[in-house]
Amino acid sequence: STCDGIDNDCDGWPDSDWAGDPWEPNDIEPTVLEDIEGEEVTIDDAYLHLSVDADVYRFYADDGMFDWFNVEAELTDVPGTVDLKLQLYHMETADGSSGDGLLEESDEKGLGGDEKVGIGEGWFVTDKTGWFEVVVTAVDGSSCTDPYTLVINADTK
Repeated sequence: STCDGIDNDCDGWPDSDWAGDPWEPNDIEPTVLEDIEGEEVTIDDAYLHLSVDADVYRFYADDGMFDWFNVEAELTDVPGTVDLKLQLYHMETADGSSGDGLLEESDEKGLGGDEKVGIGEGWFVTDKTGWFEVVVTAVDGSSCTDPYTLVINADTK
């Protein structure tokens, strides 16, 4: 199908059958990035093409005993027709227990605005090793013509 802003199949959702997002169906099953310890991952071809769409990216990071652990995610190049919300979750610990859940969220900038979330630790003892998820959702609008860029850093400090 095409990305033309028209409800071509009369299901009540413009562009609902558009299949140009290489990361889908990451609203149903998260895109697993595996262990990204010490890496910066850039995704520059993702779309929120229905206002009810969500994009979920899952990754593992190891919080060493004596390091400045950090996990950060930043949305940039947000299309001017979309207001995005960015959330960071700690889903599961290294031993398989439930993580700390929602760590931080950002929805401050409005249409076309960049958003950023993150956690950082000093020398105090707390172990965040485990699986994290970054969730991108639309608060308002959608776009199948312009992608957003998401940059995720895990333990890069």
